[in-house]
Amino acid sequence: MFSSSRSKPKPAKRRLLNLLAERHSRAAGQTVVSIKNAPLTAGLMSLVIGVAMTLPALLVLISVNLEMQIGKIGDMAEITAYFSNDISDNRVSEISERLHSLFANVEIRYVSAASALAQLSEVMTLKPILNALEYNPLPAALLVRPDEPSVATAREIEQILTNLPEVELVQLDSLWLQRLEAWIGLLNTLSSAVSLVVVSGLLLIINNTIEGGVQSRREEIRITKQLGGTDAYIRRPFLYFGVFLGAAGGTLACLQTAALGHQLGTAVKALALLYQTDFALAGLSFGQNLVVILLGAGIGWLAAFFSVSRKIATFSY
Repeated sequence: MFSSSRSKPKPAKRRLLNLLAERHSRAAGQTVVSIKNAPLTAGLMSLVIGVAMTLPALLVLISVNLEMQIGKIGDMAEITAYFSNDISDNRVSEISERLHSLFANVEIRYVSAASALAQLSEVMTLKPILNALEYNPLPAALLVRPDEPSVATAREIEQILTNLPEVELVQLDSLWLQRLEAWIGLLNTLSSAVSLVVVSGLLLIINNTIEGGVQSRREEIRITKQLGGTDAYIRRPFLYFGVFLGAAGGTLACLQTAALGHQLGTAVKALALLYQTDFALAGLSFGQNLVVILLGAGIGWLAAFFSVSRKIATFSY
């Protein structure tokens, strides 16, 4: 008995929801009429917004691909520790276990002095020289590779191995990884700066466009206010129009970024083949494209809100 009375919405609440839906439906209809009356203006504005948002979206695309590439270059962050000749297998096991306990995702491979000599003997030009030696000159080595390579992790492992008395030399080749992370940091900073400039410009452009629409409907707004219309009622159609411009511009930005990414991907693939790598430029994901569209819609709503609020405050009724 109690559950049935609670599950059904009250008539007053239902009427309020219907009223809100009717108001927003009417405002959306007015926005559609405005777009039909001035399709060229709406189209040009959407195009301008789309072109402006393409640059930061393209920078994000490149940055995301570089971050993905870090996961594919674990060899560049490989640490090699060369042991003294008198190290025992038990001591190597202890060192490996310690590294596994400190770093959950790490690949460790031990190469004994005999194994290293056997691998080097496979090179035909060196085989006669190695056979002439009376002893094995190669040291045993421990190869450590983090599954998620980063300069910080590689440096930490390098320091741990360097402090071990049995280790004579630690070699870390992280130059390319450092360069890649530096490029990612630069692109992220550049993307933030460009995005800030683009958002500021879009706010100004949409603000001026909406303000012109408010000015052209000044008499209509004046009459609406005299009849008891609230500021929220007057703002609503303009807010929908701003959201439409921003969302349409964001959609165009996604399409342009995909097209430019495809062209850039072709060039990158050809370059990767020259370096004998399988690197391929991936496009923005569905979620990332959705963020771009929602960001455009949010910018449009914000610009429209402040533009209409400021403009109608200057009208005399």
